[in-house]
Amino acid sequence: MEKDLQSNGHGQNGLHIMRGMKVLLAFFLLILLHSCYEDQEGCLDLDATNFDVTADFECADCCTYPSMSISFTHKVHPSDTNSTNFTLNNIYLIPPDSVAFLKIKKVFFYISDLQLIASDGRLLNVQDSIEIGYLDSGADTLFKEITDNFAIGNRGILASRTLGEVGAQGSFQGIQFRVGLKDESRDYLPNKVRAGHPLAFQSDSLNWTETDKYNYQYWEFYRDTLDMDSTVIRITAPNSNFIQLYEPFELKRGFDVAVSIRIDYLKWWEGIDPKNQDLESIKNALVSNLPQAFSISSIVSN
Repeated sequence: MEKDLQSNGHGQNGLHIMRGMKVLLAFFLLILLHSCYEDQEGCLDLDATNFDVTADFECADCCTYPSMSISFTHKVHPSDTNSTNFTLNNIYLIPPDSVAFLKIKKVFFYISDLQLIASDGRLLNVQDSIEIGYLDSGADTLFKEITDNFAIGNRGILASRTLGEVGAQGSFQGIQFRVGLKDESRDYLPNKVRAGHPLAFQSDSLNWTETDKYNYQYWEFYRDTLDMDSTVIRITAPNSNFIQLYEPFELKRGFDVAVSIRIDYLKWWEGIDPKNQDLESIKNALVSNLPQAFSISSIVSN
């Protein structure tokens, strides 16, 4: 009996020792893991597109913020059919009478000052700026910073253009923008802005001439579908009027904003007779038809 009691006592002591060793081992493992872990830096700004929930401390200037981009869908929408993609050098019947024919060889236009209209009426613009050279009244070249909010509409350009950072979130009721540029742009110098910018010289030379300066709209079309030679219209008068398009949308915090604008070229040329009208009246109609030619295709946070 005595031996059994001694044996049981030794067994219990051994069990306690093993438990103690396990606790001690776990303690040392915790110390080892902690010594191996390094605090992670990252963006901790909830408004940033790269907010990092796993970061332990704020990084230096690593946050990137939502930007707004713009793209275009080029359409024609005959009255008796669904809309289809607009194609250069194709022949279309112009509404409302569908008697006159439209055949476009080239088209180019500026979009500027795209702004989001919040539900309370506030206007949100991009926050980026760009330096551009201009001529002052004494014909001297000076430089200034302007809001960098410009894009080119061209049937040959399908990619979207990023306009710049915009701090937009919540409910919105629509957008507004200009087709063309405002008056001060006549003094801008396309050789005094960075290469590749919409205000710089374009490779096809459609956006600027020494005589007319910037071409806010450029159309090359055929007066008659049988013509071999095309006719050119340049609209160079600055446009201070905004086109306002209303369609409710929601934007999420910390996400980019992608604006897609639909252009209906038959609505742009509605009521125009390319064959018989004089060029000045065609110019005036192409300006007055602007509001009906543009609509919102989509506005999304991504």
